[in-house]
Amino acid sequence: MEVTYQKYFAYGSNMSLTALDEMGVLYRNVRPAVLNGWELIFNVPESKFPGFAYANVVEKKGSVVKGLLMELESDSIAFLDEYEVFPLDYLKRNVQVELGDQSAQSAFIYVANPLVASVPQMPIPEHWAIIDHAYFEMNKI
Repeated sequence: MEVTYQKYFAYGSNMSLTALDEMGVLYRNVRPAVLNGWELIFNVPESKFPGFAYANVVEKKGSVVKGLLMELESDSIAFLDEYEVFPLDYLKRNVQVELGDQSAQSAFIYVANPLVASVPQMPIPEHWAIIDHAYFEMNKI
């Protein structure tokens, strides 16, 4: 049986290929990309740590979110759906991302469910460290 893949734009801690490997997410064709007209914020509250939140993206003219475009097979999407608590905490949305050669690609992203999202808060320190490292690693791809 042929395996089908979907394009996914990872931002935030999901840019960590090490973390994806640990979750059992199988990916291919990973490339740096940007999501124009969106902003990275932290507004999905973490109940164990009041005042801290998980990453989300919201539309904002003139802003850019750096991330990774990759292809995922359906079982890996199921792993991510569980990790993102889809559809309770996060929903999916189709977007256009831009690659380094200025070409556009369609992909899906996870965005916070409006019923869960709050005002922006501090990023969870462990997640911020993962994101910071992922930005560093992205330059090597």
